[in-house]
Amino acid sequence: MPSRKNKKDLLEKRRSDVALLYKAGYSQRRIANELKIALGTVNKDITLFRKLWRENQVEVEDVFYLDVQRLDDALSAIASMVLKGNLKAIDRWIRIMERRAKMFGYDAPTKTHTDVDIKAANQIKYVEIVPPDLLSNDD
Repeated sequence: MPSRKNKKDLLEKRRSDVALLYKAGYSQRRIANELKIALGTVNKDITLFRKLWRENQVEVEDVFYLDVQRLDDALSAIASMVLKGNLKAIDRWIRIMERRAKMFGYDAPTKTHTDVDIKAANQIKYVEIVPPDLLSNDD
């Protein structure tokens, strides 16, 4: 009879295999066939994964502000070296500021919106461009 530790190890191995195949895009039926386990077991494991993922999911906004705080802390840490003219610190300061600018969208290209009347555009007749020397009446 397998020990509790062995059963737990087997369970973790199976769930790891199910997760790996699921992330690789295998269907639940194919996972069951590959691992020679019941379809219900695969379904149960995937349901568990999804539940754990939802519980551990961090809000994007929280991550954004955490990253901004880290960048601000980094700037504070090197500020004295920047003021003393340390070139490596200045370079790092510039890179941190570039990263902040990207995060906040300061460097985003200016959006332009152009309205085109498709009906009117389709009614435009194409005009052949004639070189100026052919237009002269020197005959």
